Amino acid sequence: MRPPRPFPEGSVERLAQALRGAQSKVEFQRVQCVWLRAALGLNANQVAQALGDGGPPRYGGCRRSSCSRGKGSGSVRDGAADATRT
Repeated sequence: MRPPRPFPEGSVERLAQALRGAQSKVEFQRVQCVWLRAALGLNANQVAQALGDGGPPRYGGCRRSSCSRGKGSGSVRDGAADATRT
């Protein structure tokens, strides 16, 4: 990963002011992400962890047997596998 570009002088103060003036939750969250990077030097993964994001979305569903979409979920793949087990 390339090193992050430094923020211009006064950015942290301007971002803090933008946090106080945010008009919506979405606006606040956007500014908060940038403020965490500028003020604390966090990278994108650290910001996500700090804000409670579980990480990148998992595409393709759950593959664990303990998952509710696991074995016997009624998917086409499960049905095909069940038909060959007779």
